[in-house]
Amino acid sequence: MESYGKSIDNGEYINILKILRDNGGPFNWIRKKKSFAKHTRKIYQTNIGKSKIFKNILESDNVVIVMKEISNDMDIDMEMVKNEAREILENIGQNFNIYVVYVVGYCFMKIFNCILNGVYINNKEIEKIKELINDYPIVFMPTHKSYLDFLLLSIVCYDQDLTLPAIAAGMDFQNSTFIGETLRLCGAFYLKRSFGTDKLYWSIFSEYIKTLIITPDRPLEYFVEGTRSRTQKSLFPKYGLLQMVVEPFVKNEVYDIQIIPVTINYDRVIEELLYGYELIGFPKPKESTSELVKSRTVLSEKYGNVYMTFGEPISTRNFFGNKINRMGISRNPKIFIKFDSDIRHQIKKLAHVIIKKHNQNSIITIFPIISFSIIKLFQDKHLPGRDKVSYKKLYDSVLLYYQLLEHFKINIVFENDSLDLEIRYQLSLHKNLFSHISIETLRNEFFEISLSDISFDKEIQVKKIIPDNGVVYIILQNYANQFLHHFIDMAIIGIILMGIDNNGMQIEEIYGYYRRMKDILRYEFVYTFGEERDDFESSILRMRIGEIISLHNNNIAIENVGKLKMITNLFEPFVDGYIFITCIIKQLCGQLLSESELLKEIQIQIGKEIIFNNYKFIQNINTDFIKNVISTLKHRHILTKYISGKKGLLYVKDREINEIIGFLTKISPINTCDRYKNNFITTNTKFNDFIPSKI
Repeated sequence: MESYGKSIDNGEYINILKILRDNGGPFNWIRKKKSFAKHTRKIYQTNIGKSKIFKNILESDNVVIVMKEISNDMDIDMEMVKNEAREILENIGQNFNIYVVYVVGYCFMKIFNCILNGVYINNKEIEKIKELINDYPIVFMPTHKSYLDFLLLSIVCYDQDLTLPAIAAGMDFQNSTFIGETLRLCGAFYLKRSFGTDKLYWSIFSEYIKTLIITPDRPLEYFVEGTRSRTQKSLFPKYGLLQMVVEPFVKNEVYDIQIIPVTINYDRVIEELLYGYELIGFPKPKESTSELVKSRTVLSEKYGNVYMTFGEPISTRNFFGNKINRMGISRNPKIFIKFDSDIRHQIKKLAHVIIKKHNQNSIITIFPIISFSIIKLFQDKHLPGRDKVSYKKLYDSVLLYYQLLEHFKINIVFENDSLDLEIRYQLSLHKNLFSHISIETLRNEFFEISLSDISFDKEIQVKKIIPDNGVVYIILQNYANQFLHHFIDMAIIGIILMGIDNNGMQIEEIYGYYRRMKDILRYEFVYTFGEERDDFESSILRMRIGEIISLHNNNIAIENVGKLKMITNLFEPFVDGYIFITCIIKQLCGQLLSESELLKEIQIQIGKEIIFNNYKFIQNINTDFIKNVISTLKHRHILTKYISGKKGLLYVKDREINEIIGFLTKISPINTCDRYKNNFITTNTKFNDFIPSKI
């Protein structure tokens, strides 16, 4: 069986912070003479300067046509439209200054040296990128789990003599003039979160991206997920900016574009507490200077290691191949080209392939398993007043799951020589999540663990019906999410096998259920559309090699119930949560609600059930989880917009929601869901006839 995930123990990774400490610290690091690898191929024009770039964009056919349309349609003087276009471009554009980079790089390297044990990178892949950058436009597409992502990637590029990238950043950072302009001088350019119907902004921004690709002075960097993942799982990708990035290739304006997936993993996420508050419904703070000053408390904490993995480059030329007719496209005037559905489908598939590469290159520590085990131990008690678990029970649970990961050859990174020492180290690193955890406590052979009482406004807690420890449960689940992608497909198969009474199911019947369940979880666990059969067959093979199931005459039978139950336990909160939330939404049939009102109603109902001790999955009060369920129901047209009513209101289709509840409860082996099964109508739909919708 092949191994899964990355390991830092095979000589592939170096710790750049260790090298920095061994060579005189941040000051010597920033003074070191640099020779940045950059684009040298003469076929592309480079080093044309900011003013020439702006002039080319404002005089481009696409932008000129849009400006004329706006001038004519709105009866505005053309010069006024041009002035607006210049303002938009000035607000977007970067203004790179290497001397500012020296100062900012030195400051951040001092901070990282203080709060991090190490920054591990697979530098051999970077050597390949140095060769590619000579000949091709380069686009970095990192995971986005923290604000540190783009800072760390720039630091690593500087350290490894790679030309620093031009970074697509949200306009939130411009709330602080100082921070916004400093980042602009370090290579950031800014984009709106949503362009809407602003044709002028769209044309200017798309032309700016095109210019960065066809005049590749520096690599481009942007986050395909669009925003930070507060849950530490991959987010459903955004397609718009990716379409702009690949457009010059599709239109034959460049020979090839090399896309570099970059996976960034954290032992401890700096924003963990902020994410917990946001996911329970508290508003997100603005990225202002005052908020940055308040965040100085992070300097007194330790955050372990960061692992940055540069994936194998994805060539757009190889990826698209003969799937699109580029020659046919290039024969048309470029300003009139609109991509057809097949091209858009391939671009969307590319986004999902990048997400898949992110997950394949992830590095996990033992703390995600610790987090899952702590949640499970507390929730299995599910009794008032039982608010502690012994270290012995935690160790036993972690050991079982550690052995399960070893059984499936999933790599885990250790800082210490034994599992016991590693668990104690990780508890120390994350001690803010637990009460009365200290170095002295962790030296004891036996001790008990209780969750920290993270405080927030009691008036808001009562109003929103937020359970005690809700924030901590959400944070722990976020960490547990970091290793779930290794098991999602096996878990879906396991849930089906354990949920439906059978003496051996036909493999095609299971595949029918699997496809539908995978589509229902499309926003929760992102996958590559069109690869469902491959994912299914590889998971069946892994489970057979792992002696969890057997296959005879196309019939699948369970061979190891214990291990299969361990896998399905990882996804019990998700399946139960989807059932519970769809049942809550069913109760709202006949009502018209906005999406925000619906989210609030669901969260309050979950909070009530938790507080009255009727529902144990406290982490499911998480707003992102609820939004994913709502997105699935909207995608499947179970929640639809009220056509003749007030804009933005949704209503529930009664028959369709009964049908999906019937499907979920039919395959669910989870006992806690039994109380829902008797309350809702099921249908006779043949679930294995389901055909997944196209992207």
